[in-house]
Amino acid sequence: MLKTRMRSILLAVALCASFAAHAAKPNIVMIMVDDLGYSDLSSFGGNDIRTPA
Repeated sequence: MLKTRMRSILLAVALCASFAAHAAKPNIVMIMVDDLGYSDLSSFGGNDIRTPA
């Protein structure tokens, strides 16, 4: 019984590791700016920088 339980646990861990390895990584874009105010973007009423609204 102990061998069966140990094999079941080992199989579950192997399956979880297999699915975790094939998971798609998310696409993340991080944009940092130094001196950008709230009203500088055209989506917030500014005229200097054109952005999609």
